[in-house]
Amino acid sequence: MQTPTIPFTDKSRHLLAYLPWRTILEWRIAEAEAGGTGNGSHLHPYIYAHRSGNVSEYLREGDVIWLFTLPYYGRYASLPSLYAMLVVEDKADQAEAPDGSRHARVPHYLKEAGGPKLWRYVFFGNRKHSRYFPINNFSGLLRPMLPEEAARRLASAPPNGYGFLGMIFQQPREITPQEGALCFEFQQRLQERKTWFLSYRPQGEGEGVRKMAEELLGAGFTCRVGLNREAGSMPKAAGERLDMGLLSAVASCDGLLALESEAYWQSYQAGLEYGAARALLDEQPGFRFLEAPAASLNAKEERRRLVEKAGRFGEYEEELEEKRSSDGVR
Repeated sequence: MQTPTIPFTDKSRHLLAYLPWRTILEWRIAEAEAGGTGNGSHLHPYIYAHRSGNVSEYLREGDVIWLFTLPYYGRYASLPSLYAMLVVEDKADQAEAPDGSRHARVPHYLKEAGGPKLWRYVFFGNRKHSRYFPINNFSGLLRPMLPEEAARRLASAPPNGYGFLGMIFQQPREITPQEGALCFEFQQRLQERKTWFLSYRPQGEGEGVRKMAEELLGAGFTCRVGLNREAGSMPKAAGERLDMGLLSAVASCDGLLALESEAYWQSYQAGLEYGAARALLDEQPGFRFLEAPAASLNAKEERRRLVEKAGRFGEYEEELEEKRSSDGVR
């Protein structure tokens, strides 16, 4: 596969910005309600900036906003993850005339129900070059870009999590072109990694799932997760579009790890994920399917065993055949 060229020049400006995980999930739901599939593939990645007029004063076409987030598993935040590369194509300013052409490009859910109170500018990404990424471990690349004390806290795995990063990035921070190039190289490497979909329910097992995700990331994998929503939580048509996006997300991965609990088997969404994975064993050559009790993930040995199995693609033909011949989806 041909290596994509860097979509910016040495004159491009680079900003590093933080986006809360809750905001990402809310956007995905709102996208589905607006007619999208909820997986982001149909949209330009974008960022709305709060109290950041100084950013808009100099950002121009071809500049890059690197978005990172803190994925949550239940109520437990995980390692910082690079979420998107937004190569600026244009921007909308709330202060412009409401009928301006740029405003027409702003999703309606940012313009309704109090949305405008949350943003001054919306930056639109170039469709060809802007992209989203699976969950990854961005810590090593992020540390040198932080103030010294924050870098130390990130390196020491603080017991209270990584929420302090959100305070540091209340506004986007400019980084050097060299650091931007390192971010680009990092996202290119992400495309070469195997990606596991983590299928779980957050009630009571979030801490174990977080540990499992971090060990998978540490072993060189990337991860995806669903929205942890339930049927009936939104209009029917939007829910159906999110279901389609969810099935597409599972199929885009190399395997699914089902982390089972009593709550898991009571979940409509978990059933979709589990059923999709079992079907893909036959439909998608090389797709892997693993399952384990979520409660067992607090044991380091169990996590080590799962990581080892996750890395052995193509070596479980007998195991897969047994799953194919077992009873239907539970």
